[in-house]
Amino acid sequence: KMMTIILLFIGCSDKPFEVISGKEQPILEDVLISNYEDGIVPIDDIETHPLVQDHFSWYTHLISPNGSPVMILAQIGASRAHILQVRNHLEFGLMDHGIDDSIEMDLLFDTVADNQATILLFDELANESAAASDGILDLDWWVYSQLLEDTVLPGSDGWLNNDAVDLTLSSVYRLIVQTGWSALHSNFQNQLLARSNQAIVNGFWQPNSSEQSNWSAPEQSSIYLSQLVGIDFGHWSHSTDPWSGLWSFNNRAAILEADPEALELLRSLVPEFYTQVIMLDAELSQSVSLTYDSNRPESAKSQYWIDVMLDGNNDIDLFGNAQDNFLAGNAGSNRLVGGEGIDTVRFQGPKSEYDIQSTANGFLLFDEDLNRDGADEIIDFEFVEFSDGLIEIETLLNR
Repeated sequence: KMMTIILLFIGCSDKPFEVISGKEQPILEDVLISNYEDGIVPIDDIETHPLVQDHFSWYTHLISPNGSPVMILAQIGASRAHILQVRNHLEFGLMDHGIDDSIEMDLLFDTVADNQATILLFDELANESAAASDGILDLDWWVYSQLLEDTVLPGSDGWLNNDAVDLTLSSVYRLIVQTGWSALHSNFQNQLLARSNQAIVNGFWQPNSSEQSNWSAPEQSSIYLSQLVGIDFGHWSHSTDPWSGLWSFNNRAAILEADPEALELLRSLVPEFYTQVIMLDAELSQSVSLTYDSNRPESAKSQYWIDVMLDGNNDIDLFGNAQDNFLAGNAGSNRLVGGEGIDTVRFQGPKSEYDIQSTANGFLLFDEDLNRDGADEIIDFEFVEFSDGLIEIETLLNR
């Protein structure tokens, strides 16, 4: 399966009411997303360009250190979960993970925002084409369009059964390389370009030669890195022809074996584990493990998670991995197992609103609010986090 078409147009101004070089600004006011649930704003509440008003229903953003937004616009079919997933992945790509002190992540964030970088989330390809025909790309921004079908929610049937591949993280890194890394770090771009050319020579990566001949250096670098990120985080482990046969390897171990220099370069930008909160789909009805199990193909993706929350009210189990996990149940009865590492289990209310009973393996916790955290069995955790504080497990059980 291929990533949806890339649409790139760049503007150069952070003055929202001006027309720059004949291009009008898409968003015409500062939007306080904090006034809205989950920071997702109905387009009708924003002073915006008529084309944006006509084609999109939801807006949110991340604010860079210099105060400029990196924007996300979504059509009516996108759920809050879809929009939050895009925003979380974008934040993951722009945050400072402390990997390389020589890389100024704040400056990268500012540069991406100043280039009016925007992700457009379309319900379907026909809607994307209609928006392009109406002139949405003539506005003053640099956009990446993604289809809703390529934004696969963790825990959904498509995610569990590998019926669909989530391209969101790859989309985010392609946008960031194009609008930030290529402008700021020519040395890094040159390294990416060299690795991508070597991958072609070695037969690891086989892009369409006619398309490649039209790519600029930033385009080739961004395409190479973004596709590699998807493979690295296990999104293609189930496939024998990743990215519609463009790649000869489909997971992190295969990258390490075939092209360790590529993986080393990737690690200089992208951390080994995904650190943003993963909210599992509310309809999920089976347990999820963050430890790889060859009998559970979905664990090829979840093995790289650290912070996970269940949603809905189904009675399901959640198992951690060897990292320092943060796990949270839902409104049902859950078994939460931290495993190795220094693990924390999270609850939404204050400690006084929970009945806690010690067991041979850990403890049982009953929430007085039946619509909040339910009744959970807690095993192999070192800390419990309530809304009013963090408590060590041993201290909690001795009270």
